[in-house]
Amino acid sequence: MKRLSIAERFKIPLDGSPDIKFYTKQGLLLAHGFTRVVLGGRGPYIEFESCQVIHDNIHIPKHALHKLENSLSYYHEYRSNDKCFVKLYDQKMEVSYADYKVGMWYISPDFLKTDEFDKLILPLYINEEEKEEEKEEEKSLFDEL
Repeated sequence: MKRLSIAERFKIPLDGSPDIKFYTKQGLLLAHGFTRVVLGGRGPYIEFESCQVIHDNIHIPKHALHKLENSLSYYHEYRSNDKCFVKLYDQKMEVSYADYKVGMWYISPDFLKTDEFDKLILPLYINEEEKEEEKEEEKSLFDEL
């Protein structure tokens, strides 16, 4: 078993891209482009500017409405408008455990897919054989483009 670095685990660039579209596992478009991957105490999150988030495809769930009126909320919670109910964070305050920026949006990569990849992140540990299989799968996807 080999422990993978964060760069080896992610199938998307860590420093962002204006072109990648992000979907729920059911295929609902949530964002077009992203700024970076953020690593924090609660794992990796993909960071988006508000203009990259598809606001028509998300909503504030009833249980999170109270946070809109609370000036001490660290974030406002949104959810995708499909059965996946993917959680999006609209960051409102700084936190100590991650480099989240006020005004940016965050989604866990575990709940997203792109046009190229159904799974955006590999496990922390992987067998060398599994890694080779992932590379072969990745090559074949890019060969088709």
